[in-house]
This record gives sequence, structure tokens and C-alpha cells, in this order.
Amino acid sequence: MPAAQAADILGELSIDGAATLLRRLPDEAAARILDAAPQRVMTGALRMIIAYPEDTAGALLDPTVLALPSDVDARDALDRVLRDARYALYYVYAVDRQHRLVGVMSLRELMLAAPEKLLADIMHRDVERVRSTAGIGEIVAHPGWREHHALPVVEDSGTFLGVIRYGTLRRLEHAGTGLERRSPALDAAVSLSELYWHGVSALIDGVAAVAAISRAREAGARVEAQ
Repeated sequence: MPAAQAADILGELSIDGAATLLRRLPDEAAARILDAAPQRVMTGALRMIIAYPEDTAGALLDPTVLALPSDVDARDALDRVLRDARYALYYVYAVDRQHRLVGVMSLRELMLAAPEKLLADIMHRDVERVRSTAGIGEIVAHPGWREHHALPVVEDSGTFLGVIRYGTLRRLEHAGTGLERRSPALDAAVSLSELYWHGVSALIDGVAAVAAISRAREAGARVEAQ
């Protein structure tokens, strides 16, 4: 199959599906397909993912998650969440200008913050994280699953790469990849996730409502000032 045709097929797959396909190919063939991929394909993220050994956090992560600079204010952050809602989680990750993970907050905390407040003043700085080179055993045993349904993945330098979701580990378990003995922390994440995901869409709707009200008030204030 010509590289261009294969690249078009790649563009129709999810990022984890595309990564799985590329791993099955010789390195040269995978490189040719990525070079020919349409603009909608996240080639940089795919190159990064397939560079990691299978069953490491770097290979299992979702790189599409929204991360925002810690020096933007809450108003700007909410606008960005709305624009990129499909990439938003219950958590909002904050990074510095070198894209290193420096904090995290919930969408609720962001919504309730004063519009002019910087993320650096809202975020929690002690962030549970997973090393990109961590193997399955280390990932599953991570204590962060007791409180979170997704954990951020970072390089040794602290650079934010994406998140690994409990659902990814569940899929591996069902596929029979050695996760039969699940940790209590991961079991806790299963029940937590049901609560989180029921609330995520409502929170996104809430963000939209707050932003609309804020914009209406600002427009009204401008009219009164004229």
C-alpha cells in the first residue's frame, strides 16, 4: 500500500489506534507514513509515543489533554477550556513556559476563581505524576489512583507529555496483558471515575454558562460607559 494511502487511513484512527498500527510496521515504513500524514494527524505525538517501549507510561498516555500556562488568568483559561472542550478533563494541568508540569486544579476550582486570578495562584503544586519510563507494575501500584481517574505523565525533566487514564489499564487487563492482579488504588479509581465522568459534562456546561454571563456583563458595562 502506498504511504500516502496508508497515511489517510492513519488519519481516521484514534491516536492510540494509530500508534498500535505504526508499531506493527518496520521503522522505515512507519516513518514514511508519518511523513505523508495529513495535517490533522498528530505526527509529533505519534512519533513520541512509538519511541517508548510498549507497556510503559510513555507508550500508553493520551497526549491530547489540555495543559495551560500557569501565568494566564482564570478568564483566559476558561475561554481556552471552552475552545478545546474535547481535550479537557475534570482536571486542568498547569505548565511553565518550558512545558514542565507545575500544578493542577479542578474545573470547579477554576470556575470559582476570580477572573483576574492567575492559575499559579489557584493551582495545587504538589501533583501526583507518573514517569514516562514507568512500567505497568509501577503504574498500577501508583498511590495516585486512590484519588484520581487519570495521572499526568512526565519526562525526567518534568516536561508534561499527557495523561494515562485508568480506562487504559482496564483495557489492558481485559486483553490479558498481565494486569490480572490489580492494586487497591486502581480499584478505587474505577469507582471514582464513574463519579468524575458523570460530572465532567455538567462542569463543561457550567464553564460555558459562567463565560457567557461574564461576557454579557462586560458588554453591558461597555454600553453603560458609552
